[in-house]
Amino acid sequence: MGTPSGAVAGEAMKAPVNFMVTMVRGHFETARMAKQDIERVWETAHDNYRGTAPRPAAEGAMRTRSKVTMKITRTKVAAAVARLKEIGFKWNVKPTPEPSLIDYSPAELRSKLAEVLASMENKDLASQIKEEMDVDALMQQVKELARARADAMKLRIEDDLVEMGWDQHYDQGLLDGSLYGTMVFKGLLTKERRPGRWVRRGGSWGFLDVDPDVKLYRPEAENISPWDFYPSPGAWMVEKLDYGIVRNVMGHREVADLADNPGFDAAEVMACLADKTGAWTPEPWEHRLFASNAQS
Repeated sequence: MGTPSGAVAGEAMKAPVNFMVTMVRGHFETARMAKQDIERVWETAHDNYRGTAPRPAAEGAMRTRSKVTMKITRTKVAAAVARLKEIGFKWNVKPTPEPSLIDYSPAELRSKLAEVLASMENKDLASQIKEEMDVDALMQQVKELARARADAMKLRIEDDLVEMGWDQHYDQGLLDGSLYGTMVFKGLLTKERRPGRWVRRGGSWGFLDVDPDVKLYRPEAENISPWDFYPSPGAWMVEKLDYGIVRNVMGHREVADLADNPGFDAAEVMACLADKTGAWTPEPWEHRLFASNAQS
């Protein structure tokens, strides 16, 4: 719980927090042990993709001179990603053939109209309304209204996808799926955003709130590296998961920013930063990936 002063600040919730930390840590260790076999397969796939696969043990005996490694795997993966992107995520928004924007079908609307006109005392006015009222034209206007609303919803979804950086996350997910056979997405989630715009003042840029009291909620989703996702062992489909843990490495500044977010105790966050609680330690696969990336 950080320094002694930080522990005092969080005394009221120390027991449940420690229980949650112990539970998550236990699940994480179990999932990490169960995942090691597949990580070795991924390491080999990564080496083949980067062209840094270990040299054959009998290379010296075979008197092989060439040190060139053909990156055949990279070519195949790139082709698979391009193909999946072409046939992948397709969506559209359009109204149904009979939009239910009104409570009556054309036949019911004609029947209701006939009842209303029959009950009117001014028969001349009723006759005039009957001649001018075109139910088919009215239903066509309903369809046009539904089409306009569908187009507006489509535009809003497109804007949300741009805001969340969908293309970048999706492309990375396709690469993970093609290379490792595993693609992990987190979302859709709802995130509160500050309505405003960036303005330039005095030679520097700053964020100007339109209205601090207005809360704007937008969807959010992101691709999770399969290396950082630890599912419960034995789960062979999403519905069978007992839990799923995402390992999220954060820098000093990112952790400090948590102090300003609701649900976080600022004193505890600063105490953890002061005594280096939860310092990053690389996973075994990280050493292998760092070495492979450095070689190429």
